[in-house]
Amino acid sequence: MANSSWMYSCHEASRMISDALERHLAPTEWMRLRMHLALCKMCRDYEQNIHVLESTLNSLGNQGTQDDQLSDDEKTLIRSNLNSILRDADDAL
Repeated sequence: MANSSWMYSCHEASRMISDALERHLAPTEWMRLRMHLALCKMCRDYEQNIHVLESTLNSLGNQGTQDDQLSDDEKTLIRSNLNSILRDADDAL
C-alpha cells in the first residue's frame, strides 16, 4: 500500500486494528483505517483473523462451570498479552 498522509500504511493499519480491540478509535483514526481496509485485502484478512481469534478466546472464557471461568482481570491480561504478541509480529513485518 502506498503511504499517504490521509491513509494508513499496512503496518499502521495492523496496529490500529489491534488498538481497536482495547479502545475506541478516534473518528479520524477510524476513517483512515476504513479507507485503508477498503483498498487492502491483506489487511482486511488480518482484521477478520483478529476478530475470529478474539471471538474464540471469548468463547473459551465462557465455557465450563462458574469455578472454571476466567476472571475479567485474567481475560484482560490474556488479551493484553496476545495484543503485545501481535504487535511484535507486526513490527517484524
